Amino acid sequence: MNDSTETMMVAAGSLPFMVTANLAAPPPATAHDLARGPGDGVVPHDLGLLWRQMVLAGCETDGDTAVQRLADGLRTAVGCPYLLLGLRLRGDSRIRVHAFSGAGRIEMSPPITRLFADNLDEATQRETLQELNLSWSAPQLATTPQSELARHLNCEQMLSGPLRDPSGRIVGAWVALRASTENSPGLADRVRSLQGTAGVGLSLIYRAQRTLRDRVREVAIKACRGRRLLIAGTACMLTISGLLVPVPYRIRCDARLQPATLRYVTAPYESLLDATFVEPGDVVKQGQLLARLDGREIQWQLSGHRAELNRARKQHDASLATRDTAAAQLAHLEMDRLQGQIELLESRVAHLEIKCPLDGLVIGGDAKKAVGAKLSIGQTLFEVGALENMIMEVEVPDSEISRVQPGQSVNLRLEAYPHQVFHATIKTIHPRIESRDHAGVFIAEAHIAQEDDALRPGMRGRAHIDSSLRSLGWQLFHRPWEQALFLFGW
Repeated sequence: MNDSTETMMVAAGSLPFMVTANLAAPPPATAHDLARGPGDGVVPHDLGLLWRQMVLAGCETDGDTAVQRLADGLRTAVGCPYLLLGLRLRGDSRIRVHAFSGAGRIEMSPPITRLFADNLDEATQRETLQELNLSWSAPQLATTPQSELARHLNCEQMLSGPLRDPSGRIVGAWVALRASTENSPGLADRVRSLQGTAGVGLSLIYRAQRTLRDRVREVAIKACRGRRLLIAGTACMLTISGLLVPVPYRIRCDARLQPATLRYVTAPYESLLDATFVEPGDVVKQGQLLARLDGREIQWQLSGHRAELNRARKQHDASLATRDTAAAQLAHLEMDRLQGQIELLESRVAHLEIKCPLDGLVIGGDAKKAVGAKLSIGQTLFEVGALENMIMEVEVPDSEISRVQPGQSVNLRLEAYPHQVFHATIKTIHPRIESRDHAGVFIAEAHIAQEDDALRPGMRGRAHIDSSLRSLGWQLFHRPWEQALFLFGW
Protein backbone atom coordinates (compact mmCIF):
# COMPACT_ATOMS: atom_id res chain seq x y z
CA MET A 1 0.00 0.00 0.00
CA ASN A 2 1.44 3.42 -0.93
CA ASP A 3 1.70 6.56 1.16
CA SER A 4 -1.48 8.10 -0.20
CA THR A 5 -3.50 5.06 0.81
CA GLU A 6 -2.10 5.08 4.35
CA THR A 7 -2.86 8.77 4.72
CA MET A 8 -6.47 8.27 3.65
CA MET A 9 -6.90 5.29 6.02
CA VAL A 10 -5.81 7.41 8.95
CA ALA A 11 -8.24 10.09 7.90
CA ALA A 12 -11.24 7.69 7.71
CA GLY A 13 -14.28 9.26 9.30
CA SER A 14 -12.64 12.69 9.72
CA LEU A 15 -13.64 15.27 7.15
CA PRO A 16 -11.35 18.09 8.46
CA PHE A 17 -8.32 15.89 8.03
CA MET A 18 -9.38 15.15 4.47
CA VAL A 19 -9.42 18.87 3.78
CA THR A 20 -5.91 19.15 5.28
CA ALA A 21 -4.73 16.28 3.10
CA ASN A 22 -6.21 18.04 0.12
CA LEU A 23 -4.16 21.20 0.89
CA ALA A 24 -0.95 19.20 1.08
CA ALA A 25 -1.69 17.32 -2.14
CA PRO A 26 -0.48 18.36 -5.59
CA PRO A 27 -2.52 21.05 -7.31
CA PRO A 28 -6.00 19.73 -8.01
CA ALA A 29 -7.27 19.29 -11.50
CA THR A 30 -9.62 21.86 -12.96
CA ALA A 31 -13.23 21.33 -13.94
CA HIS A 32 -12.01 21.01 -17.50
CA ASP A 33 -9.86 18.05 -16.43
CA LEU A 34 -12.87 16.41 -14.84
CA ALA A 35 -14.80 16.59 -18.06
CA ARG A 36 -12.06 14.96 -20.12
CA GLY A 37 -11.77 11.22 -20.63
CA PRO A 38 -8.59 9.22 -20.48
CA GLY A 39 -8.33 9.32 -24.21
CA ASP A 40 -8.12 13.12 -24.04
CA GLY A 41 -4.81 13.26 -22.23
CA VAL A 42 -5.80 12.85 -18.60
CA VAL A 43 -2.78 11.76 -16.62
CA PRO A 44 -3.42 8.42 -14.89
CA HIS A 45 -3.02 8.19 -11.14
CA ASP A 46 -3.73 11.88 -10.53
CA LEU A 47 -4.02 11.77 -6.70
CA GLY A 48 -4.69 15.48 -6.38
CA LEU A 49 -7.81 15.17 -8.47
CA LEU A 50 -8.81 12.00 -6.60
CA TRP A 51 -8.43 13.65 -3.20
CA ARG A 52 -10.43 16.65 -4.33
CA GLN A 53 -13.28 14.38 -5.38
CA MET A 54 -13.11 12.49 -2.08
CA VAL A 55 -13.40 15.75 -0.14
CA LEU A 56 -16.36 16.81 -2.25
CA ALA A 57 -17.92 13.39 -1.77
CA GLY A 58 -17.51 13.68 1.99
CA CYS A 59 -19.32 17.02 1.96
CA GLU A 60 -22.35 15.57 0.18
CA THR A 61 -25.39 14.60 2.27
CA ASP A 62 -26.91 12.54 -0.52
CA GLY A 63 -25.39 9.09 -0.93
CA ASP A 64 -25.95 8.90 -4.70
CA THR A 65 -24.16 12.21 -5.34
CA ALA A 66 -21.28 11.28 -3.02
CA VAL A 67 -20.69 7.94 -4.75
CA GLN A 68 -20.87 9.62 -8.19
CA ARG A 69 -18.19 12.18 -7.22
CA LEU A 70 -15.91 9.45 -5.89
CA ALA A 71 -16.46 7.38 -9.06
CA ASP A 72 -15.44 10.35 -11.26
CA GLY A 73 -12.25 10.85 -9.27
CA LEU A 74 -11.33 7.17 -9.31
CA ARG A 75 -11.91 6.85 -13.07
CA THR A 76 -9.60 9.79 -13.76
CA ALA A 77 -6.94 8.52 -11.33
CA VAL A 78 -7.05 4.97 -12.71
CA GLY A 79 -7.05 6.14 -16.32
CA CYS A 80 -9.84 3.94 -17.69
CA PRO A 81 -12.69 4.95 -19.97
CA TYR A 82 -15.47 3.44 -17.79
CA LEU A 83 -15.78 2.76 -14.10
CA LEU A 84 -18.63 1.38 -11.99
CA LEU A 85 -18.69 2.07 -8.24
CA GLY A 86 -21.20 0.62 -5.78
CA LEU A 87 -21.93 1.20 -2.08
CA ARG A 88 -23.60 -1.11 0.38
CA LEU A 89 -26.23 0.48 2.58
CA ARG A 90 -26.29 -0.20 6.29
CA GLY A 91 -27.91 -3.50 7.18
CA ASP A 92 -28.03 -4.69 3.55
CA SER A 93 -26.04 -7.41 1.82
CA ARG A 94 -26.48 -6.10 -1.74
CA ILE A 95 -25.31 -3.06 -3.63
CA ARG A 96 -28.05 -0.47 -3.41
CA VAL A 97 -26.25 2.78 -4.38
CA HIS A 98 -24.11 2.71 -7.50
CA ALA A 99 -22.57 5.24 -9.88
CA PHE A 100 -21.27 5.09 -13.44
CA SER A 101 -18.43 7.29 -14.67
CA GLY A 102 -17.66 7.18 -18.37
CA ALA A 103 -16.18 9.15 -21.22
CA GLY A 104 -19.38 9.11 -23.26
CA ARG A 105 -23.07 9.41 -22.61
CA ILE A 106 -25.03 6.27 -21.79
CA GLU A 107 -28.78 6.20 -21.37
CA MET A 108 -29.45 4.88 -17.84
CA SER A 109 -32.46 2.71 -18.63
CA PRO A 110 -33.77 0.12 -16.14
CA PRO A 111 -32.10 -2.81 -17.97
CA ILE A 112 -28.73 -1.00 -17.91
CA THR A 113 -29.15 -0.15 -14.24
CA ARG A 114 -29.89 -3.79 -13.41
CA LEU A 115 -26.85 -4.85 -15.46
CA PHE A 116 -24.61 -2.49 -13.45
CA ALA A 117 -26.05 -3.75 -10.16
CA ASP A 118 -25.55 -7.41 -11.14
CA ASN A 119 -21.88 -6.84 -11.99
CA LEU A 120 -21.26 -4.99 -8.72
CA ASP A 121 -23.02 -7.71 -6.71
CA GLU A 122 -20.82 -10.34 -8.37
CA ALA A 123 -17.71 -8.30 -7.52
CA THR A 124 -18.58 -8.28 -3.80
CA GLN A 125 -18.67 -12.09 -3.81
CA ARG A 126 -14.98 -12.33 -4.76
CA GLU A 127 -12.08 -12.25 -2.34
CA THR A 128 -9.61 -10.41 -4.59
CA LEU A 129 -9.49 -8.37 -7.76
CA GLN A 130 -10.43 -10.30 -10.91
CA GLU A 131 -8.96 -9.41 -14.32
CA LEU A 132 -10.59 -10.52 -17.57
CA ASN A 133 -9.05 -9.93 -21.02
CA LEU A 134 -12.03 -10.72 -23.18
CA SER A 135 -10.04 -10.36 -26.40
CA TRP A 136 -7.96 -13.47 -25.79
CA SER A 137 -9.34 -15.22 -22.66
CA ALA A 138 -11.70 -18.16 -22.97
CA PRO A 139 -15.27 -16.80 -23.29
CA GLN A 140 -16.60 -19.18 -20.62
CA LEU A 141 -14.50 -17.49 -17.91
CA ALA A 142 -16.80 -14.45 -17.97
CA THR A 143 -20.23 -14.61 -16.35
CA THR A 144 -23.35 -13.58 -18.20
CA PRO A 145 -23.55 -10.09 -16.60
CA GLN A 146 -19.87 -9.50 -17.37
CA SER A 147 -20.27 -10.55 -21.00
CA GLU A 148 -23.34 -8.36 -21.46
CA LEU A 149 -21.63 -5.36 -19.87
CA ALA A 150 -18.51 -5.76 -22.00
CA ARG A 151 -20.58 -6.11 -25.17
CA HIS A 152 -22.70 -3.08 -24.30
CA LEU A 153 -19.67 -0.84 -23.63
CA ASN A 154 -17.50 -2.40 -26.36
CA CYS A 155 -14.71 -3.29 -23.89
CA GLU A 156 -12.01 -5.93 -23.93
CA GLN A 157 -10.44 -5.63 -20.48
CA MET A 158 -12.44 -5.76 -17.24
CA LEU A 159 -11.21 -5.57 -13.65
CA SER A 160 -13.67 -6.06 -10.78
CA GLY A 161 -13.46 -6.74 -7.09
CA PRO A 162 -14.68 -5.79 -3.62
CA LEU A 163 -13.73 -2.61 -1.75
CA ARG A 164 -12.97 -2.88 1.97
CA ASP A 165 -12.63 -0.38 4.76
CA PRO A 166 -9.50 -0.34 6.97
CA SER A 167 -11.08 -3.00 9.23
CA GLY A 168 -11.51 -5.39 6.30
CA ARG A 169 -15.30 -5.12 6.03
CA ILE A 170 -16.69 -5.03 2.50
CA VAL A 171 -18.34 -1.65 1.95
CA GLY A 172 -18.82 -1.84 -1.82
CA ALA A 173 -17.30 -2.90 -5.14
CA TRP A 174 -15.96 -1.43 -8.35
CA VAL A 175 -15.54 -2.45 -11.98
CA ALA A 176 -12.98 -0.82 -14.31
CA LEU A 177 -13.23 -1.36 -18.08
CA ARG A 178 -10.93 -0.58 -21.01
CA ALA A 179 -12.38 -0.04 -24.46
CA SER A 180 -11.04 -1.93 -27.48
CA THR A 181 -9.83 1.28 -29.12
CA GLU A 182 -7.83 2.47 -26.09
CA ASN A 183 -4.25 1.71 -25.34
CA SER A 184 -3.75 1.96 -21.62
CA PRO A 185 -1.00 -0.38 -20.37
CA GLY A 186 -0.67 -1.00 -16.64
CA LEU A 187 -4.38 -0.62 -15.94
CA ALA A 188 -4.41 -3.62 -13.61
CA ASP A 189 -1.45 -2.28 -11.59
CA ARG A 190 -3.10 1.11 -11.14
CA VAL A 191 -6.38 -0.50 -10.06
CA ARG A 192 -4.60 -2.64 -7.49
CA SER A 193 -2.60 0.33 -6.16
CA LEU A 194 -5.73 2.44 -5.71
CA GLN A 195 -7.96 -0.32 -4.34
CA GLY A 196 -7.18 0.56 -0.73
CA THR A 197 -7.68 4.29 -1.33
CA ALA A 198 -11.03 3.62 -3.02
CA GLY A 199 -12.10 1.46 -0.09
CA VAL A 200 -11.23 4.20 2.42
CA GLY A 201 -13.15 6.81 0.40
CA LEU A 202 -16.17 4.55 0.14
CA SER A 203 -16.04 3.75 3.85
CA LEU A 204 -16.22 7.49 4.63
CA ILE A 205 -19.45 7.71 2.64
CA TYR A 206 -20.66 4.53 4.34
CA ARG A 207 -20.10 5.99 7.79
CA ALA A 208 -21.72 9.28 6.81
CA GLN A 209 -25.01 7.54 6.02
CA ARG A 210 -27.75 8.16 8.51
CA THR A 211 -29.37 5.06 9.95
CA LEU A 212 -33.12 4.62 10.12
CA ARG A 213 -33.00 5.32 13.84
CA ASP A 214 -31.23 8.63 13.20
CA ARG A 215 -33.86 9.63 10.64
CA VAL A 216 -36.73 8.70 12.95
CA ARG A 217 -35.13 10.73 15.75
CA GLU A 218 -34.73 13.71 13.45
CA VAL A 219 -38.35 13.53 12.33
CA ALA A 220 -39.50 13.25 15.95
CA ILE A 221 -37.48 16.31 16.94
CA LYS A 222 -38.94 18.35 14.11
CA ALA A 223 -42.47 17.18 14.90
CA CYS A 224 -42.10 18.28 18.51
CA ARG A 225 -41.36 21.86 17.56
CA GLY A 226 -44.05 24.50 17.69
CA ARG A 227 -47.72 23.69 17.75
CA ARG A 228 -47.42 20.37 15.99
CA LEU A 229 -46.60 18.63 19.27
CA LEU A 230 -49.71 20.02 20.92
CA ILE A 231 -51.90 19.14 17.93
CA ALA A 232 -50.49 15.64 17.66
CA GLY A 233 -50.82 15.02 21.38
CA THR A 234 -54.37 16.33 21.49
CA ALA A 235 -55.38 14.23 18.50
CA CYS A 236 -53.77 11.16 20.05
CA MET A 237 -55.55 11.69 23.37
CA LEU A 238 -58.91 12.27 21.68
CA THR A 239 -58.45 9.13 19.59
CA ILE A 240 -57.57 7.01 22.62
CA SER A 241 -60.47 8.48 24.62
CA GLY A 242 -62.89 7.81 21.77
CA LEU A 243 -61.75 4.20 21.49
CA LEU A 244 -62.41 3.68 25.22
CA VAL A 245 -65.99 4.99 25.14
CA PRO A 246 -68.45 2.12 25.88
CA VAL A 247 -71.27 1.81 23.37
CA PRO A 248 -73.90 -0.93 22.84
CA TYR A 249 -72.52 -3.73 20.74
CA ARG A 250 -74.90 -4.59 17.91
CA ILE A 251 -74.78 -7.95 16.20
CA ARG A 252 -76.01 -7.76 12.61
CA CYS A 253 -77.74 -10.88 11.31
CA ASP A 254 -80.03 -12.03 8.53
CA ALA A 255 -83.60 -12.82 9.54
CA ARG A 256 -86.81 -14.23 8.10
CA LEU A 257 -90.41 -14.48 9.28
CA GLN A 258 -92.26 -17.72 10.00
CA PRO A 259 -95.82 -18.24 11.32
CA ALA A 260 -96.07 -18.93 15.02
CA THR A 261 -98.69 -21.63 14.33
CA LEU A 262 -98.38 -23.88 11.29
CA ARG A 263 -100.72 -26.72 10.29
CA TYR A 264 -100.26 -29.32 7.58
CA VAL A 265 -103.48 -30.43 5.86
CA THR A 266 -103.06 -34.04 4.72
CA ALA A 267 -105.11 -36.74 2.99
CA PRO A 268 -106.99 -38.78 5.65
CA TYR A 269 -106.95 -42.00 3.59
CA GLU A 270 -106.16 -43.33 0.15
CA SER A 271 -108.54 -41.86 -2.39
CA LEU A 272 -108.76 -39.90 -5.59
CA LEU A 273 -108.65 -36.11 -5.37
CA ASP A 274 -111.83 -34.73 -6.87
CA ALA A 275 -111.32 -30.93 -6.64
CA THR A 276 -109.46 -28.11 -4.81
CA PHE A 277 -110.85 -24.70 -3.87
CA VAL A 278 -107.84 -22.65 -2.61
CA GLU A 279 -104.37 -21.73 -3.77
CA PRO A 280 -101.18 -20.66 -1.98
CA GLY A 281 -101.56 -17.07 -0.79
CA ASP A 282 -105.29 -17.28 -0.09
CA VAL A 283 -106.53 -16.12 3.30
CA VAL A 284 -108.77 -18.84 4.76
CA LYS A 285 -111.08 -19.23 7.73
CA GLN A 286 -111.47 -22.14 10.09
CA GLY A 287 -113.88 -24.72 8.63
CA GLN A 288 -113.55 -23.41 5.09
CA LEU A 289 -113.63 -26.06 2.36
CA LEU A 290 -110.15 -26.60 0.93
CA ALA A 291 -110.57 -29.73 -1.20
CA ARG A 292 -112.90 -32.65 -1.85
CA LEU A 293 -112.07 -36.32 -2.35
CA ASP A 294 -113.73 -38.61 -4.89
CA GLY A 295 -116.28 -40.83 -3.03
CA ARG A 296 -117.52 -42.99 -5.87
CA GLU A 297 -115.24 -45.89 -5.14
CA ILE A 298 -116.16 -45.71 -1.47
CA GLN A 299 -119.88 -45.81 -2.30
CA TRP A 300 -119.32 -48.88 -4.45
CA GLN A 301 -117.47 -50.64 -1.66
CA LEU A 302 -120.14 -49.57 0.83
CA SER A 303 -122.96 -51.02 -1.33
CA GLY A 304 -121.09 -54.32 -1.71
CA HIS A 305 -120.44 -54.65 2.02
CA ARG A 306 -124.10 -53.95 2.83
CA ALA A 307 -125.23 -56.67 0.43
CA GLU A 308 -122.76 -59.13 1.97
CA LEU A 309 -124.05 -58.14 5.42
CA ASN A 310 -127.64 -58.99 4.44
CA ARG A 311 -126.53 -62.35 3.09
CA ALA A 312 -124.61 -63.11 6.29
CA ARG A 313 -127.70 -62.30 8.38
CA LYS A 314 -129.87 -64.67 6.37
CA GLN A 315 -127.29 -67.41 6.67
CA HIS A 316 -127.14 -66.80 10.41
CA ASP A 317 -130.93 -67.07 10.73
CA ALA A 318 -131.01 -70.27 8.61
CA SER A 319 -128.30 -71.89 10.75
CA LEU A 320 -130.23 -71.10 13.90
CA ALA A 321 -133.40 -72.63 12.39
CA THR A 322 -131.59 -75.89 11.65
CA ARG A 323 -129.83 -75.74 15.02
CA ASP A 324 -126.41 -75.67 13.30
CA THR A 325 -124.58 -73.81 16.04
CA ALA A 326 -121.17 -73.77 14.37
CA ALA A 327 -122.52 -72.33 11.13
CA ALA A 328 -124.51 -69.75 13.06
CA GLN A 329 -121.38 -68.59 14.95
CA LEU A 330 -119.38 -68.27 11.72
CA ALA A 331 -122.17 -66.25 10.15
CA HIS A 332 -122.26 -63.98 13.20
CA LEU A 333 -118.54 -63.33 12.98
CA GLU A 334 -118.86 -62.46 9.30
CA MET A 335 -121.63 -60.04 10.16
CA ASP A 336 -119.39 -58.29 12.70
CA ARG A 337 -116.57 -57.99 10.16
CA LEU A 338 -118.83 -56.52 7.49
CA GLN A 339 -120.40 -54.13 10.00
CA GLY A 340 -116.93 -52.77 10.83
CA GLN A 341 -116.06 -52.29 7.17
CA ILE A 342 -119.35 -50.45 6.62
CA GLU A 343 -118.70 -48.11 9.56
CA LEU A 344 -115.21 -47.34 8.22
CA LEU A 345 -116.52 -46.54 4.76
CA GLU A 346 -119.30 -44.39 6.20
CA SER A 347 -116.66 -42.47 8.19
CA ARG A 348 -114.69 -41.89 5.00
CA VAL A 349 -117.83 -40.67 3.24
CA ALA A 350 -118.29 -38.16 6.07
CA HIS A 351 -114.73 -36.86 5.54
CA LEU A 352 -114.73 -36.49 1.78
CA GLU A 353 -114.56 -32.73 2.28
CA ILE A 354 -111.21 -31.45 3.60
CA LYS A 355 -111.66 -28.28 5.64
CA CYS A 356 -109.30 -25.66 7.08
CA PRO A 357 -108.26 -26.29 10.72
CA LEU A 358 -107.64 -22.61 11.63
CA ASP A 359 -107.78 -19.01 10.46
CA GLY A 360 -104.70 -18.10 8.50
CA LEU A 361 -102.94 -18.08 5.17
CA VAL A 362 -102.28 -20.89 2.72
CA ILE A 363 -98.50 -20.69 2.47
CA GLY A 364 -97.77 -23.95 0.67
CA GLY A 365 -99.23 -26.75 -1.38
CA ASP A 366 -100.56 -26.59 -4.92
CA ALA A 367 -102.99 -29.55 -5.00
CA LYS A 368 -104.50 -28.62 -8.35
CA LYS A 369 -101.82 -30.64 -10.10
CA ALA A 370 -102.97 -33.72 -8.18
CA VAL A 371 -106.67 -33.51 -9.15
CA GLY A 372 -107.73 -36.94 -10.44
CA ALA A 373 -104.68 -38.66 -8.99
CA LYS A 374 -104.73 -41.15 -6.16
CA LEU A 375 -103.57 -39.76 -2.82
CA SER A 376 -101.74 -41.75 -0.18
CA ILE A 377 -102.49 -41.62 3.52
CA GLY A 378 -100.81 -38.60 5.12
CA GLN A 379 -99.86 -36.93 1.85
CA THR A 380 -99.58 -33.15 2.43
CA LEU A 381 -102.06 -31.09 0.46
CA PHE A 382 -101.75 -27.62 2.04
CA GLU A 383 -99.72 -25.68 4.62
CA VAL A 384 -101.78 -23.17 6.58
CA GLY A 385 -100.13 -20.67 8.90
CA ALA A 386 -101.81 -18.43 11.43
CA LEU A 387 -101.34 -14.70 10.87
CA GLU A 388 -102.01 -13.51 14.40
CA ASN A 389 -98.40 -13.87 15.56
CA MET A 390 -95.18 -14.24 13.59
CA ILE A 391 -91.83 -15.66 14.63
CA MET A 392 -88.66 -13.83 13.66
CA GLU A 393 -85.92 -16.38 12.98
CA VAL A 394 -82.63 -14.53 13.50
CA GLU A 395 -79.65 -16.29 11.91
CA VAL A 396 -76.81 -15.68 14.38
CA PRO A 397 -73.29 -16.51 13.07
CA ASP A 398 -71.46 -19.08 15.16
CA SER A 399 -68.71 -16.51 15.87
CA GLU A 400 -71.27 -14.30 17.69
CA ILE A 401 -73.44 -16.88 19.45
CA SER A 402 -71.51 -16.51 22.72
CA ARG A 403 -72.70 -12.89 22.96
CA VAL A 404 -76.41 -13.62 22.36
CA GLN A 405 -78.72 -14.49 25.25
CA PRO A 406 -82.53 -14.86 25.65
CA GLY A 407 -84.11 -11.61 26.77
CA GLN A 408 -81.97 -9.35 24.57
CA SER A 409 -83.82 -6.87 22.39
CA VAL A 410 -83.71 -7.21 18.62
CA ASN A 411 -84.74 -4.78 15.90
CA LEU A 412 -85.86 -6.00 12.50
CA ARG A 413 -86.01 -4.08 9.24
CA LEU A 414 -87.70 -6.03 6.45
CA GLU A 415 -86.87 -5.69 2.79
CA ALA A 416 -90.59 -5.27 2.07
CA TYR A 417 -90.91 -2.42 4.62
CA PRO A 418 -87.49 -0.71 4.76
CA HIS A 419 -88.89 2.39 6.50
CA GLN A 420 -90.43 0.47 9.41
CA VAL A 421 -88.57 -1.11 12.32
CA PHE A 422 -90.11 -4.00 14.26
CA HIS A 423 -89.06 -4.49 17.88
CA ALA A 424 -89.02 -7.82 19.65
CA THR A 425 -87.25 -9.82 22.37
CA ILE A 426 -85.35 -13.06 21.92
CA LYS A 427 -87.29 -15.93 23.49
CA THR A 428 -85.35 -19.06 22.63
CA ILE A 429 -82.14 -20.09 20.87
CA HIS A 430 -81.91 -23.38 19.05
CA PRO A 431 -79.19 -25.52 20.63
CA ARG A 432 -77.92 -26.93 17.34
CA ILE A 433 -76.25 -25.17 14.45
CA GLU A 434 -78.13 -25.18 11.16
CA SER A 435 -77.13 -24.61 7.55
CA ARG A 436 -78.68 -21.54 5.94
CA ASP A 437 -77.47 -20.28 2.55
CA HIS A 438 -74.31 -22.43 2.77
CA ALA A 439 -73.38 -20.98 6.17
CA GLY A 440 -73.61 -22.40 9.67
CA VAL A 441 -75.85 -20.30 11.95
CA PHE A 442 -77.77 -20.60 15.20
CA ILE A 443 -81.48 -19.73 15.07
CA ALA A 444 -82.74 -17.29 17.70
CA GLU A 445 -86.53 -16.88 17.85
CA ALA A 446 -88.43 -13.70 18.70
CA HIS A 447 -92.21 -13.17 18.50
CA ILE A 448 -93.78 -10.26 16.61
CA ALA A 449 -97.44 -9.33 17.04
CA GLN A 450 -99.39 -8.98 13.77
CA GLU A 451 -101.40 -5.76 13.60
CA ASP A 452 -102.79 -5.29 10.10
CA ASP A 453 -101.95 -8.64 8.47
CA ALA A 454 -99.12 -6.94 6.57
CA LEU A 455 -96.50 -9.47 7.55
CA ARG A 456 -96.21 -12.64 5.52
CA PRO A 457 -94.27 -15.84 6.16
CA GLY A 458 -90.94 -15.99 4.35
CA MET A 459 -90.23 -12.23 4.41
CA ARG A 460 -86.51 -11.53 4.79
CA GLY A 461 -84.67 -8.65 6.39
CA ARG A 462 -81.77 -7.55 8.61
CA ALA A 463 -81.86 -7.79 12.39
CA HIS A 464 -79.74 -5.99 14.98
CA ILE A 465 -79.31 -7.66 18.36
CA ASP A 466 -78.40 -5.26 21.18
CA SER A 467 -75.71 -7.04 23.18
CA SER A 468 -73.76 -5.75 26.19
CA LEU A 469 -71.75 -2.52 26.30
CA ARG A 470 -68.33 -2.73 24.69
CA SER A 471 -65.64 -0.13 24.03
CA LEU A 472 -65.49 1.34 20.56
CA GLY A 473 -61.92 0.09 20.12
CA TRP A 474 -62.96 -3.46 20.96
CA GLN A 475 -65.80 -3.30 18.44
CA LEU A 476 -63.45 -2.09 15.70
CA PHE A 477 -60.61 -4.54 16.23
CA HIS A 478 -61.97 -7.67 17.96
CA ARG A 479 -62.81 -9.48 14.70
CA PRO A 480 -59.29 -9.19 13.16
CA TRP A 481 -57.80 -10.14 16.52
CA GLU A 482 -60.01 -13.21 16.91
CA GLN A 483 -59.34 -14.28 13.32
CA ALA A 484 -55.60 -13.97 13.91
CA LEU A 485 -55.89 -16.08 17.06
CA PHE A 486 -57.90 -18.68 15.17
CA LEU A 487 -55.38 -18.86 12.30
CA PHE A 488 -52.09 -18.56 14.16
CA GLY A 489 -52.90 -19.26 17.78
CA TRP A 490 -52.69 -22.57 19.55
